[in-house]
Amino acid sequence: MACDARTLRIELTPAPRLQLAVWVEGPEGRFATVALTRATAYRGIGNRPGASQMNSGFLWGRGRRERVLPRWAHQRLAHGGAPFPRVISNGFREGFYGVPRTADPYFCFEWVVERTRRENLGASICAETSVAEKGRVMTVPDFTARYAEPYVDSAGEARWRRLAPRSPYPPRRDLVVASERDHPDVARFRPLADDAMPELDAVTIATPRADVAAEVEWRAPTGWPAGTYSVFVEAHQEGDYGGAWTEESLPTPTEPAGAWDYWALMYGYPFRGQPSVVYRVDVEIGRVGEARSALPVGRTGWFDADGALHPSDDLVDDPGHAPGSGADRLRAGVRGRNRLVASVVCE
Repeated sequence: MACDARTLRIELTPAPRLQLAVWVEGPEGRFATVALTRATAYRGIGNRPGASQMNSGFLWGRGRRERVLPRWAHQRLAHGGAPFPRVISNGFREGFYGVPRTADPYFCFEWVVERTRRENLGASICAETSVAEKGRVMTVPDFTARYAEPYVDSAGEARWRRLAPRSPYPPRRDLVVASERDHPDVARFRPLADDAMPELDAVTIATPRADVAAEVEWRAPTGWPAGTYSVFVEAHQEGDYGGAWTEESLPTPTEPAGAWDYWALMYGYPFRGQPSVVYRVDVEIGRVGEARSALPVGRTGWFDADGALHPSDDLVDDPGHAPGSGADRLRAGVRGRNRLVASVVCE
């Protein structure tokens, strides 16, 4: 039997604590998500209650991480993917940890301030189950009333940032029912996410083990013609300080005045280190072959809302002294000094 060469094998070695998106773009606007790590695809870290610049911490359950994988998220929308309903706080402001609070089956909270700092992530434990509100779906009346979150812009000016009723990220999908004190919308998060992106279950993967070679396989759908396709991998790591992105240059927000509660100001760490990094290789579907890349094609930004790519030459990475930072989020060493390898094979 002749080989149709439509199976793609993607090889990489991730650094610790990565969120990853893998996708393929092709002729005539074709787009397919190949893999999306669980915290984004299943736990909903990109679309949940809490201001987007709120501090982070070990298994933090609040603060929408809208810059986790922005290139993937916005390319998906640009290729016709449906947006997701936005999740907002239920009855309290976005800069507060808020009420009503209910037990959370996954996220947790550490009550000792020092153990919530970035340098203690490796020693963090879930001292007890998180008790926090899980939010509700934003409505048209919310938007009309100019529902907003506290936000510090690229010029350092604090303001209230208006939120749109749709998000490029799925809400959490690990909650099946709403508890007595949850908003009823909690039970709708999963079906609403699946309606917008039915393939979520199929593409969700566990975070790959750090410094262990990983493979992802994908087969081009029936109807996709032979030709040149681009394979992308986007990698994000919270608190990857370096260059222009440090805890000093992007500190814990304290303004607008009265927008943040004690927990938001005193607990956790400012997570906005170096932005996500994007890698790309081009392959020929229909022809057995291999493509390799040693360098990223760009990085995203912290303040642009369109997932635009910027040159990556301002990233700080030092594999010898600070492994896993910047471009080194995918380790060099796949088939030589490469960080990403994609092969078209026969199956």
